Amino acid sequence: MRMLLTMLPTLTLVVFSQLAIKWRVQTLQHSSTADMTSRLVNYLSDAWIWAAYAAAFLGGVFWMFVVERFAISVAFPVYIGATVVCVLIGSALCFGEALRPVHLLAVVLIVAGVMLAVQS
Repeated sequence: MRMLLTMLPTLTLVVFSQLAIKWRVQTLQHSSTADMTSRLVNYLSDAWIWAAYAAAFLGGVFWMFVVERFAISVAFPVYIGATVVCVLIGSALCFGEALRPVHLLAVVLIVAGVMLAVQS
């Protein structure tokens, strides 16, 4: 449990980053041309996308405090599993993306794996 609390700032910032980028790209793609260069310029001129990248960077800064306390061989799989679960739930809540039974099974398996890793 201590590991999850220590990685909470990293997890929160990275999940925010993923969901914010999805939100902005989804919003901006409707106002862009089909040209990839124009879309890229449009995306990179958006303040929310820059905020998302700043959040991801800050999450990386907080990650240093996680790896100074815990073995990377345990912390990283726990972090990845927790990130997948949070982004999956966030995508369903924020964007109405479908949660199929296979997604729910994957979440159960990931949570079981995280709980096993945290207890070891």
